Amino acid sequence: METTAKVSTSFRLNAELVEKMKIAAKASNRSLNNFVESILLNVMYHDVPNETTKAAIKEAREQQLAYKNGTLNIKPVNLSNVEDMLKSMDL
Repeated sequence: METTAKVSTSFRLNAELVEKMKIAAKASNRSLNNFVESILLNVMYHDVPNETTKAAIKEAREQQLAYKNGTLNIKPVNLSNVEDMLKSMDL
């Protein structure tokens, strides 16, 4: 198994952000170092989203904001049976 050289470094980060990362790392049963490194690896080595994905992300964020502001009108989905569910979803 090939090992990758590691370099020790330090960063000054927002204390609240560090606490949230510690909680997320613990929830995924990982060290804070491993958690942060995996996030950085994802950012640095994964392809940039294409235009369709970027548009979907933008739409989802806009809907999330509208939901938080109470301006998103969400039509309820009827879950009593499959036919009614599809009808309520306009399918």
